[in-house]
Amino acid sequence: MADKISNRTKIVLEYLENFPNTSKRTLAEKIYNSNKILFKDSEDARDVIKRLTGAKGGKIRHLKKIDHVTNFSGDNPYGLPQTEAKPFEPYILPKANNNILFLSDIHLPYHDMNALTLALNYGKEKDVNTIYLNGDIIDCYKASFHE
Repeated sequence: MADKISNRTKIVLEYLENFPNTSKRTLAEKIYNSNKILFKDSEDARDVIKRLTGAKGGKIRHLKKIDHVTNFSGDNPYGLPQTEAKPFEPYILPKANNNILFLSDIHLPYHDMNALTLALNYGKEKDVNTIYLNGDIIDCYKASFHE
């Protein structure tokens, strides 16, 4: 029986080392699916994980508690990696830019010449002082992976 516990512990320690940010439940299912002889179910594997990480309470006599921190939280339910994004600072147009023509999805050089000409003429007629280009201005078909 001591060998069986030792093997179980060794396997769980290996998984904890190889998958340090994986949730305990997911890790337990992975361990159980690969070692069905040693664990009766995924909850049995999870129990060993909890014991080794100190999540179960009590003391581990012969082993140091393993730190196991996941990215899963209420703010990050899918365990996504930490972001490098900086807080968004909106650009506020000056009050002088008060007559705006918005153009979207022009897709140069595949633009519709008549539609773009009509839009620009409309802007001239209305004394537009700002043109806002809203995405997909240039179509880089050679760099695209789409058909």
